[in-house]
Amino acid sequence: LLEVAAAAATTTPAAANSTGSAVPPATTESLRARRLALAQAHERLADAALQNEQPERALQELTQAKRILGEMRDRGDLPADDRHLADVEFSLGLTQLQIGSATRAKEHYEQAVVLLQLRRAGFQKSAIEAEIAQLSTQAAASSSGDGASHGGIESSRSTSAEIKREIALLGEIIDDIKTRVQEISSAAAN
Repeated sequence: LLEVAAAAATTTPAAANSTGSAVPPATTESLRARRLALAQAHERLADAALQNEQPERALQELTQAKRILGEMRDRGDLPADDRHLADVEFSLGLTQLQIGSATRAKEHYEQAVVLLQLRRAGFQKSAIEAEIAQLSTQAAASSSGDGASHGGIESSRSTSAEIKREIALLGEIIDDIKTRVQEISSAAAN
């Protein structure tokens, strides 16, 4: 499965199909999707390895997923605050704990927190921008004495509520991971 996914993720635009004719060049978006699918395949294999009590194998798979996602981020194919990056770091922390390396687990958990904080900050920025846009629309409607349609306002309120829910969820996840880091630090001190 992984060999096929890897080949698909790295196929060059000039590749030929089984009949020898040229395959049309893949779009940047399709290559991005293939690479992301490959990273996710590594994550699923890591999950299976953990379920089968093979943390060393899980560590290898997660390391591959992290490498692929990091390359995508470095090429600009993945935002620096993409949730996949934080998920892999969290899973690496969990795996390192199972292997018995509390120090490395703590490092991965701390990196997951940083990535999630970056993601939350991006959502907070979006929430502020949405609020500014909503207030600007209201101010323009008020100053024109127009009492114009509020359909756009309702839509931005809905979007704003979704963003606020995501911000709150990220805050909870960050707090949970920070608690894990504190527990690891406390256990190491004893």
